[in-house]
Amino acid sequence: MLAGMLSFTSADDYDHYIARLNKVPAAILQISTDLMLGEEAGRSEPQFIMQKVLAQANALATGKPEDSPFASPLQRFPASFSAQDRAQIRTALLTAIRTQVQPAFGHFAKYLAAQYIPNARKDAGLWATKNGDACYAYLVQSYTTTDMTPEQVYQM
Repeated sequence: MLAGMLSFTSADDYDHYIARLNKVPAAILQISTDLMLGEEAGRSEPQFIMQKVLAQANALATGKPEDSPFASPLQRFPASFSAQDRAQIRTALLTAIRTQVQPAFGHFAKYLAAQYIPNARKDAGLWATKNGDACYAYLVQSYTTTDMTPEQVYQM
């Protein structure tokens, strides 16, 4: 979605985007670390949701780089760009997808399939997490600014 929200009117815009793509492995590592910490704390996402994340990660990890959603900025070069500039940007962007983005999502998919999903919770509700009832009660109090219990709010 990010690529669709950005402006690509100069070579610098493409350079900045490619720099972001080259940082995807660090972002994926941070997400993996956060998931591990949550798992250690007794909190995980539901398996059925993470199965969908796994499918998305696998899709992003495979296929032709030029068909990746990360390559969408290549479809809208400004008319002022020379053929040489377009070729250089295309090569750099596709290289970033092939060497950084796809491997990062591939590693993430392997982690999800081998470790996270098998250990993730089966139930969707917050109640199914460690201290989930207390967490839910806190959120109800925080969002309603009352001292009502979740059951009292539900009954109301």
